[in-house]
Amino acid sequence: SSEELDLAAGLAEGCARMWIDTPTGLAPESVLWNTAPGRSADFRVNPGDAHSSLRPEAVESLWYLYVATGDKKYQDWGWAIFEAIETHARLDSGGYAGVESVTDELDLRRRDRMETFLLSETFKYLYLLFADGAQPLDLSRLVLNTEG
Repeated sequence: SSEELDLAAGLAEGCARMWIDTPTGLAPESVLWNTAPGRSADFRVNPGDAHSSLRPEAVESLWYLYVATGDKKYQDWGWAIFEAIETHARLDSGGYAGVESVTDELDLRRRDRMETFLLSETFKYLYLLFADGAQPLDLSRLVLNTEG
């Protein structure tokens, strides 16, 4: 229904903002949402959860909503996420690494690991989000699952 699609769109925008609205453009592990009227920011990053593992869920949601609506804003948000990953998480020696704090753009410290879901999910959904022409997968016939 359109009511459910509106709810999904609002939730996905919140998830995308967790990436786009940080200094690095990378999403922290979690945020504290500001729901009181008159607050200047929609959320703040809890210092204990400021690290980014480059999780896929937001990008996955953007892809599903792009497929459902055709709205290019989901691709725009996905491109901003991709650019942030390339700028802050790509290693000169090869591969990618999460960061210790998404709020420290000037003193960026990378984590000493690349999560497997970055390749198997985050980049997969970014690829699908930018697929040219018709979507390569028929979602009425299959379910994507990387959980085993």
